[in-house]
Amino acid sequence: MNKRVVIIGLVVILLAIGVSVLLAGGQRNESASVENVIVTETASPGSSGSPASSPGIQARLTSNGLEPAEIRVPAGGKITFVHEVAAEISSDPHPVHTSNSELNLPETEAGKTITATFTEKGQYGIHNHQRPSQKGTVIVE
Repeated sequence: MNKRVVIIGLVVILLAIGVSVLLAGGQRNESASVENVIVTETASPGSSGSPASSPGIQARLTSNGLEPAEIRVPAGGKITFVHEVAAEISSDPHPVHTSNSELNLPETEAGKTITATFTEKGQYGIHNHQRPSQKGTVIVE
């Protein structure tokens, strides 16, 4: 009976450690993308225009979601997200955001832009963290 209790105790401990490791692995790693992110003011919060200094491809984040919903960028290229609404762009799946840490961007206020450089080739789902039904796709070629 004592041997059985010890085995059950060890199994419980190992399960607890495994769950802790999985949860820690699912934590957002915002530091991976922070060095490649630039937040700037836009011309006006409702404007579809872009700052003259924003390089690369642009996408707008509106109350209806991401426009365009599919964004293609070459590896090493930049995407500038023009925020007409406050939002936090995150990689899929929600809520762990693990498909591409370069797509886990900090929350950005309406009237600002955020520019990120993308290096990992592939196709990645993104969403507005506050409204996960607002989805898009980034294709890094």
